[in-house]
Amino acid sequence: MLLAGPLTEKEVRTASGEENIVFDCSHPIPAGSKQYFEYLRTKGVNHFKVPLSWAKLLPTGLASKPQQAVVRCYQTLLKQLLEVGLQPLVILHGSTVPDSLRSRYGSWESQRLLEMFQHYAEFALKEFGLLANSWVTFSDLDEVLHGGQTDHSLLQNILQLHKKIYQFYHQNLPGQGKRLSFGLNARDVDRLSHLKSLTNVDFFSVNLEYNCASPERFAQELKDLQISSGNLQILLYNMTVHDCIFSEHQILGELLQVLWSNSLKIIGFDMKNVLEKLDMQDSRVSRSSVRNSYENILHKFGDQTGKDKDLFLTKAFLPGFQWATSSESFKVEGGWLEGGKGETIWDRFGHEGQAFANHTADLACDSYNKIDIDVYLLRGLGVNTYQFSISWARVFPSGYRESQSNEGVLYYDNLIDALVESGIQPVVTLYHWDLPQALQDNGGWTNPSIVGAFKDYADFCFSRFGSRVKNWNTFSSPWVVSHAGMALVDMLLE
Repeated sequence: MLLAGPLTEKEVRTASGEENIVFDCSHPIPAGSKQYFEYLRTKGVNHFKVPLSWAKLLPTGLASKPQQAVVRCYQTLLKQLLEVGLQPLVILHGSTVPDSLRSRYGSWESQRLLEMFQHYAEFALKEFGLLANSWVTFSDLDEVLHGGQTDHSLLQNILQLHKKIYQFYHQNLPGQGKRLSFGLNARDVDRLSHLKSLTNVDFFSVNLEYNCASPERFAQELKDLQISSGNLQILLYNMTVHDCIFSEHQILGELLQVLWSNSLKIIGFDMKNVLEKLDMQDSRVSRSSVRNSYENILHKFGDQTGKDKDLFLTKAFLPGFQWATSSESFKVEGGWLEGGKGETIWDRFGHEGQAFANHTADLACDSYNKIDIDVYLLRGLGVNTYQFSISWARVFPSGYRESQSNEGVLYYDNLIDALVESGIQPVVTLYHWDLPQALQDNGGWTNPSIVGAFKDYADFCFSRFGSRVKNWNTFSSPWVVSHAGMALVDMLLE
């Protein structure tokens, strides 16, 4: 569970600066939210926090008098998340008690207020339960308990309330994968086992900090949590990351190393602060669209004349500067069965309906049949370098030398020749994640025999294309294959 959110809509100025306010369905869903959700999916996020507003859903506190427009708004938001492949994590209490109830019943010490919250929870589970499998009653138990400074009877009342909601949830919405919990801070580790004895949870939702300068402390906190939880699964619901000066993959890599190396039952962690640290603007979605890198360039240079643009390219960079573009075989080639090509793991993934909207790359950009057009476009861009990857399964359909496809080899011969003739230097990557499915069926990268198979494949490519290709990459982002593609998936499936 790689978790982001919640959705925020705008900045408000406070005494301490500017803050983003959580979207509460008091008005329409912010424009650009779906593009934002799709962007998160490209970063590997698969779950998204959705705090419900008790005050907006039931302004009078009565389940018989809901704000139907707010109900429809939350239903639309949850469906929008599901459409792009994000699973909602719904939080029942992430804001405030409705004023009408607080003025009438007081705070959480009131038994009547506890009853009203139970009615609200049951209402929400009935309305949205089929749209979300993961729920949290209270995102921060300390907040409900006045910063933890409260008497034992109030704690018991809150936990008994959670237990009733838990029982209602599993009795009325049975099914595999359904889970419900409450949130607490890592400093509550000492009383975790006691809390567990007083109520029911499917996992523990924990708020804690990760300091890149001291991962050992983070690891020890997780060990203590795991022991105190009685070996129950843990969700790092809210994780603040600080003192990190690394790239995206390094931050994630350090975190994952801690999670994997301690035999912990971590079902997921909060990505929001990691994304914000990398200036990914996790909170601003009120803009009408999400601007990509190309749009930023066009915006910056759009008013320049053609002469000025050419001057910028020729004078601002030293002679011999390499202007390049790149592609990967699976993304552009198409022709997934043409020329005797073998099936790859990504072909299988798409054909099994696991990609967004059941998309496949069977056709892609059809570069397999459009060498002349592609090279013409590259010449028009004015680039002098083109990086592309060879599909192992197009050259050796089974992954082994004896299955060599002459038609597949000829495709790359023709592409390389066309590039060289056009004055464009080819840079070739041998492996960009599209492993032959036949090798995967035999264990893929976990089977030591793949080393010999890859060496044979590399030797062939060097021998066949090496006189025309002077720059090579063996693997594209091996971290993604080994960690994000293998270890992370194993962890999340445990």
